[in-house]
Amino acid sequence: MTALELAQKIRRREISVIEAMQSAVRREDMNNALISHNLTESLRQAEAAQKRLDEADFPLCGVPVIVKDNICTKQWETTCASKML
Repeated sequence: MTALELAQKIRRREISVIEAMQSAVRREDMNNALISHNLTESLRQAEAAQKRLDEADFPLCGVPVIVKDNICTKQWETTCASKML
């Protein structure tokens, strides 16, 4: 499903943010697409997003996003899948 379709399901409470996150991680793990991930941090962020949604309506809040390893982030080491970097 698209991000908008998933967001609608989350807002209608057909699926929780935590379930969406767990499904995304399982799917990517099966494809060996993730270089690294922190399930504890992902779960914490999913819970925080669910709380925000319970208080107000945010259009895409709770939709999981996987960031490629060639994009710099504050929390993760950027390696571009290279052993040299």
